[in-house]
Amino acid sequence: MRSWLVPVHYLIVPTESPAGSLRAPRSDVTGPAPELIWPDSLIQPQRPPALIYLDLNHWIGIAKANVGRATGGGYMALLDAARTAKREAAAVFVLSDSLFIEMSNIADPRQRRDLADVMEELTSFTIMLSRPSVTRLELQAAIEGIVGPGPERYAPLDLLSTRLAHGFGKRGNLLIKDSEGNDVTMNLRAEMGAEKFDAMMAAMERDANRMLLRGPQDDELDDLRLRGYKPEAHRQVTQNRLDQELELVAILNREPKNWRKGRLRDVVGGRELVIELNDMIVMALMPRGLSVDNLVEGDRAKIRSFARCMPGCEVAIELKTQYHRDPSKRWMVNDIYDIDALAVAVPYCDAVFTDAAARSILVKAGFEGRMKTALPRTPDELVGILAALPRSR
Repeated sequence: MRSWLVPVHYLIVPTESPAGSLRAPRSDVTGPAPELIWPDSLIQPQRPPALIYLDLNHWIGIAKANVGRATGGGYMALLDAARTAKREAAAVFVLSDSLFIEMSNIADPRQRRDLADVMEELTSFTIMLSRPSVTRLELQAAIEGIVGPGPERYAPLDLLSTRLAHGFGKRGNLLIKDSEGNDVTMNLRAEMGAEKFDAMMAAMERDANRMLLRGPQDDELDDLRLRGYKPEAHRQVTQNRLDQELELVAILNREPKNWRKGRLRDVVGGRELVIELNDMIVMALMPRGLSVDNLVEGDRAKIRSFARCMPGCEVAIELKTQYHRDPSKRWMVNDIYDIDALAVAVPYCDAVFTDAAARSILVKAGFEGRMKTALPRTPDELVGILAALPRSR
């Protein structure tokens, strides 16, 4: 099979002039943004209620208001408005797997507990599907938009669930096994009776969600590690992804021409395909007997459209592009978590309350209109959005 990397490198690798110096990058004029292709296999809940996503810093502000600590900035009013919107079925507040990982980095168990309490109250453990799972469905739709349906398709997935494991790409329900490892769930249900058994399982699910959200207490860590608890393994994966962004920073810094003023979006988009989507693309095309050459034919415009027609990928590319334009930007692990969360929340939620830097990029990119997502600037703006939502009760 011909390597599908060939057209991507054609897109992103700067060429040299006969004299050996890099050609000056052209301005970042790539034509209008490509039409977005929305995955039909991603099942979204009916509106209303609206879906609302908050970054961790705003959850911290709400948690402080909830325990009576002075926060300023309108978080007490936002807490009251959020409670009203949930009670009247105007809004569903949603979590992401990124929030869990960021919370696990908070050393103080009390702070984690305060956060978990208000998150549980407002979200009822509602969580979005993880970015990798959403990306697979977006990629499937993008490929089908070019070559039509294939012999195999991913099963439809719900965007939301109240099982927190759903947000980490885990499917299925809690099982009860005997001492020999046999599944006795249905046998026990028959013995206990459906109503009593289902109530017990619901309580167990809530307890599991609560424990996952709060994270382990200090006196539980030793026992959990004996059972295989290794949060640093996930953090190392994220650190590796951060290192890839730092690698690009180093490349941009050492180039004699200023690629930050050139077609930087193409560079970032090409790297997104190669680094983030490589395995997914190969897995999606192999059953068809195709390579990326069959999709984009070595054409720069087609490569660009392929990378940017996927809603979540488009959000990630835009955020990374604008972060890399700033040579003074200090990349942090939390940037990777935030980009992953926003790549799902911005396309698929109705309002996203993020930090000022990310919001500025998203607004300038026109995502409020393209993705029909409100991007409030302050807690007061989100209060106004919540107050204006249609009520189901």
